[in-house]
Amino acid sequence: MLSLRPIISRFAVLGFLVAAAIGIAAPQRVAAQLPSADLAILRITGPHHAKVGRVVTVRIEASNLGPASSQLDVHVTTSDGLELNFLQCDLGISADGPFCEYSNVAPGSRRTTLAVATALAGAGSTGTLTACTNNEGQTEDPNASNNCATFTIGIIGE
Repeated sequence: MLSLRPIISRFAVLGFLVAAAIGIAAPQRVAAQLPSADLAILRITGPHHAKVGRVVTVRIEASNLGPASSQLDVHVTTSDGLELNFLQCDLGISADGPFCEYSNVAPGSRRTTLAVATALAGAGSTGTLTACTNNEGQTEDPNASNNCATFTIGIIGE
């Protein structure tokens, strides 16, 4: 009894080769493209000088510049002469560590985060606070150059 399996296999391979040669190969899977949302730190304001031991409050304004809605996380770090005490997030949201997580922020919306820090002795003549935005990969950020900003406070006295 004659088996058709080797003949069919040869025709299948030949068909695939011909299809590839003329540009009608099997469809390729295309990776899903994430929506675009430009997250930005718009401004950081606070005192420009602080005495050692003084508690300072720094205001961080972040925004989703669009075009899509997105999660907007604001992450805060301090260095040199400042120690971060806590964050107060906009909309009554509780800080989850050194960051505030704002979900489903519409394009053009702004969120304000207050960072409370203490000026430290012996750490140098300045303290810095850096705030950065993130969205945990939910959207593509087309402009990473506005994602972070740093604010410097002069530390006075011992």
